[in-house]
Amino acid sequence: MTYPPPGSNPPPQGPDYGHPGQHPPQPNMYSYGPPAPPRRNYAAGIVIGVLAVLLLFTGIGIGSYFDLGNDSDSAEISAPSTEESAPGCSTKECADTGFDIPAGNGFIDIAYLSDWQENNVISHMWKMALEDAGYDVRLHDVVSIPVVFKGLAGDDYDLFFGAWSNTHVTYVDGYSDDVEDLGSWYDSAELTLAVPEYVDEVDSIEDLADHADLFNGEITGIEDDSGITTITDEVLSTYDLDDFEQINSSTDSMLNSLDAAIRQVDPIVVPLWKPHWAYGAYDLKVLDDPEGALGETERIHTLARDYFSDEYPEAVEALQTFYMNDQELSELESVVFQDGAYEDDVKAGVLEWLRDNPFNELKK
Repeated sequence: MTYPPPGSNPPPQGPDYGHPGQHPPQPNMYSYGPPAPPRRNYAAGIVIGVLAVLLLFTGIGIGSYFDLGNDSDSAEISAPSTEESAPGCSTKECADTGFDIPAGNGFIDIAYLSDWQENNVISHMWKMALEDAGYDVRLHDVVSIPVVFKGLAGDDYDLFFGAWSNTHVTYVDGYSDDVEDLGSWYDSAELTLAVPEYVDEVDSIEDLADHADLFNGEITGIEDDSGITTITDEVLSTYDLDDFEQINSSTDSMLNSLDAAIRQVDPIVVPLWKPHWAYGAYDLKVLDDPEGALGETERIHTLARDYFSDEYPEAVEALQTFYMNDQELSELESVVFQDGAYEDDVKAGVLEWLRDNPFNELKK
């Protein structure tokens, strides 16, 4: 899976901003008798008052939108992505998609990680499907799994389509009182270590021990707080790969390194997962795992914030019947990501795929 990890500061708020004061009138030192009445500029007063009100309400709006606070995670959770307000498909665009969710209304916030390709495409698909049914939907591109779960527990997000049954079990168990599990929509997820097919020296993870120099003692990893990173470290321990170190950066960086190595026919070993478009784009070899250190085949679940089912029962019924098989998800990812045609417009790529694979056929 493509796991796979903002904001701007609002204008100053508070009593020192937007609340101009007035000095009391001073006597005329150069006149005799009582001071003249202070001159009043009514037009200026009105202008200042209007500006003060506008600044006050602008500050309040920005503050509530970003949920300002000292907790950096909370800022990441609430800060909008550039895609939050992106429109869904038009009536004409949605005509051949097969969207069939019962009509409803209300606001739904979906958390997703754009670097996780399967999470990216499914989140965009459901945004359009729910909007077609009448809901107002926003996507939030977040930075990591911990932020997702904290946001679901804090009611900042309503839905997340990327919880792996084994890889994320610690988070699911830790937030079980605050998060609803709506069931799995995909059941063939798999964690792997892979090398280019031309690397003849290794066929299994245990073979790596004798070829550390071939790979410069490095496994080119992804984000250091992702589930597969933790499991890959455990793999190194299980197979006594003391001469290897996992080098973490980001999913995009790992894929760029993989692409560069293959172009130069260099050896490289990377953590990957299925489904992933890279398996269709490159000739890769999955290393055997005789110890089973990478775990068994997993399911990908849809999670919701607490009480979501009570508030949106019709939407939940549709969510619980949704399902994609391995071929469908792999083809969808390939259409959107493999040739780069829709890399900057995931919505358009998903719509293109749905025209040949109607949404109402993606069911258990």
